[in-house]
Parts: sequence; C-alpha cells; structure tokens
Amino acid sequence: MEILISVIIPVYKAEKYIDRFLQSVGRQTMKGVEYIFVDDSSPDSSAEIIHLFFENNPLAGSEFRIITNPRNSGVGFSRQAGLDNARGKYVIQADPDDWLEPQYLEALYNKAVEENADITLCNIFIEYSDRQIVSKQCPVADDSDSLIAGICRGDILASCWNKLVRRETIALSGAHFVEGVNVCEDLLFFLQLSRQNLKIAKVHKALYHYDRFTNSNSIQRHMLPDHLEQDNKLIESVSHILGDKKYEAPRGNFISSALFHIFEISPYSSREFRRRYGRYWSCIASNDSFSIAKKSILWLSCNGLYRPAIFIYKSIKRVSHNI
Repeated sequence: MEILISVIIPVYKAEKYIDRFLQSVGRQTMKGVEYIFVDDSSPDSSAEIIHLFFENNPLAGSEFRIITNPRNSGVGFSRQAGLDNARGKYVIQADPDDWLEPQYLEALYNKAVEENADITLCNIFIEYSDRQIVSKQCPVADDSDSLIAGICRGDILASCWNKLVRRETIALSGAHFVEGVNVCEDLLFFLQLSRQNLKIAKVHKALYHYDRFTNSNSIQRHMLPDHLEQDNKLIESVSHILGDKKYEAPRGNFISSALFHIFEISPYSSREFRRRYGRYWSCIASNDSFSIAKKSILWLSCNGLYRPAIFIYKSIKRVSHNI
C-alpha cells in the first residue's frame, strides 16, 4: 500500500479520552494513511485501548503501528521518534486528547497536492467546557516569513496538528524536535522548518478540534516542575534559530512574551534576573506588540529592579487585568 500521509500521535496517560480520538480516526475519508502511535512508556492502558480499537475497526486502505519508547522521554522525543519512522509523502501530528473532522486529512492532502505545497494549514475548533469557537490559523500571506511572524506574535499557533508537511521538505531543512524540550517543542520545529523558502497553502475551514478542558494532565493546564528551565531553553533556542538580522522583529516578539512569563513566575533576586536576562533588553525594545506598561516593567527588571517591578505589576493587577 502506498502511504500518502503519516499521522504521528504521542501517547501518555491517555486512556480516559483516547477513544474519542480513535473514533474520529475511524471516520476519516482519506485512504493511504499510516497512524503511528508513540507510546511514551505510559503507565496506563492506552496501548491496549489502541490495539483493541483497530482489532474491532480495521481500517480499509490504511494501517496503524505502535512504537514504544523504552522510557518516558517527553513529547518532544515522542514526536521525533514518530517522524523518524514515518513513511508517508506528507506528515502531520495529532494529540490523543483532541479529535478530527472526517475530512481533516483528505482536505489537507488535496490542497497540498493541488498547490504543490510544502506546508498546508487549516483553521481549528477550540473546545471549552461551555463553548466552541473557530480559530483562524492561516497566515495572511503565503510565504515562510509571514508564518514565522504570525507564530512569534502568537497570532498563529505553532501546533503541529493543523499543519500537513511534505516529508521531503523536513529532511532537506534538517528540522527536528529537540529532546528535553516539552513546552513549545512544535514552535521550535516550525521555526527551523520555516527558515526555508517554502510554498504554503491554506484550507480556510476548521478541521481539527483542540480540546482545552478534558485532559487534566495537559501541559497547557499545568506548569511542569522544570517550567522555568523549559522557558530558558526556548529563549536560547529561538535566539539561535532566528539569529539573522531579518528575524529581529519576530525574535523580539517571541522572546518578550517568554520573558514576561518568566517575570511572572521567577524566583530570582533582582541582581540574578538582571544577570540572566539583561542582555535581552534589545529584543524587548524591538517588540511591536507589547504595551508601554509591559515594556516598562521588563525594562526595570532587566536593569536590576526585578523585585520592585514585580511589586508594581502585582499592584496594578489588583486594580486592573489589562496591562
């Protein structure tokens, strides 16, 4: 069977919700698909549920595999393990706490082939406990720089699950997931990939359901014990990937946002904050999306006044949530 698309699904502690994802896989209209589940040494029965589903629901014209990591290694490692084992002409990644529209793969594939695209994006549904919204996730222009700018400003999610990518393009670019980076690991991957001059296509339809309420173990809902270390790795990695002069604005936008998050959770003294982050002030200054108040607070922090700045920030937050 010719494999047209490889779908990579990292799995860890997913037994409570993975059946919903599997049911949406069973409704896919696209054939010639391999579903690669990467079991990150999950301690629950996720793998057994996957096996049982495909035993009872064989996919005509598609197939599934389970790869098991020898030890729990994090989502970045799992995504790369799936990518290393992919055989499809195109690759996409999905998460087991979300679910797919029936036309998800077919619509993305048809558009990719039609426009000979390296990356094909679609819009998404964001699911909350009390509502559903449609989020537009396609860049205004069809070039790599617009995609990088949108990701770094936060206008476009860097998530893998609404971006179908030509596998040959990944190989030529050298883009890879960084082991040990489990927060925004997909952002680093797509920034590496998008440094190339890529052909980008868009499907202006929501095809993926991003669940923001079901998975209580999600990194999006809980801060990891090493979250501060993860943020520091992200800043260093983005500084390296987008080190060229042409990326000054998007680099500044992302680093400013990451630094503001560090500012909010930092255990550092004023002196230590300045020592670690003072060199990033030029990035903050070039940010074109931050308010004057946010820039001022980070300016104080980067110049040795972190503790007074956090006091001012908390005082403002008690009065107003807008800053």
